[in-house]
Formats: sequence, C-alpha cells, structure tokens
Amino acid sequence: MKSYQKRFVEEYRQLTQRLSKLDKMLKKYAQGTLGFEPDCPIRLLQEQRRVMSEYVDILEARAKFEGVDLE
Repeated sequence: MKSYQKRFVEEYRQLTQRLSKLDKMLKKYAQGTLGFEPDCPIRLLQEQRRVMSEYVDILEARAKFEGVDLE
C-alpha cells in the first residue's frame, strides 16, 4: 500500500470513529441521559454529524475509484 493510501485509510478510520462517538452522544442527548449540557447548540452538533456523514460517503466513493481498501 502506498503512503498516501495509508493516510487515506487512517483518515477514514479516525473519521468513522469520531462520527460513531458523536452519534452516541446525540442519542444520549435525545434520550435525556447525556449527563451534561453541551456548550454549543444541539442543532450545531446535528449539523456537524450530517457533514461528517457526507464526508464518510465521499471518502468511500473516492476509495472505490482509487482502489483503496478501507477494511
């Protein structure tokens, strides 16, 4: 695997891990079990989640074109 492909895979892994954590936080917030009140508006965090999800989709599409295995 080329060095840029390794960086690509690492970026994808970090992004999906962070997105998963944000998803869990937003679900806990919706259930009233978060345990703290976020400093920023929840709508902003929901928008961040949407954009991160789009970014994941873009990286997955790019990986197909470039033959990068994200597994």
